[in-house]
Amino acid sequence: MGPLILVLLGALAVFWYLGLLTPQRLRAIAGAGAILIGLYILLRGQAFVGIPLIGVGAYLGWTGLKPPPDTRMTVRKAAAILHVSTTATIEEIRAAHRLAIASAHPDRGGTDAASAELNEARDVLIASKMKKS
Repeated sequence: MGPLILVLLGALAVFWYLGLLTPQRLRAIAGAGAILIGLYILLRGQAFVGIPLIGVGAYLGWTGLKPPPDTRMTVRKAAAILHVSTTATIEEIRAAHRLAIASAHPDRGGTDAASAELNEARDVLIASKMKKS
């Protein structure tokens, strides 16, 4: 069982070093490890411990393999952020963005996250207008 644990720790170290260790991947690796350790224990004759460990591993693996939720901004959400209607013209979108970014810009006491959200909202709305025309 020692080499199995070393392989799992090695996988964690590689994903961490490459900057690819997300919560989903961590769950998937932990799930695979729990399944393999549970199988090992089950084959050694300790079913009372092995079977529940396999179940926990299957649950962790299943939740780790699910794709992350879609967090893309919709046109409605972008319009709500900039306080414009979904039918606003490009000029109205840009004017609303200028007013909103004036207070949310990091140079004026705002945060990077707020200004990034405003910029993304503007880009989504303008892209939707460009598609329609």
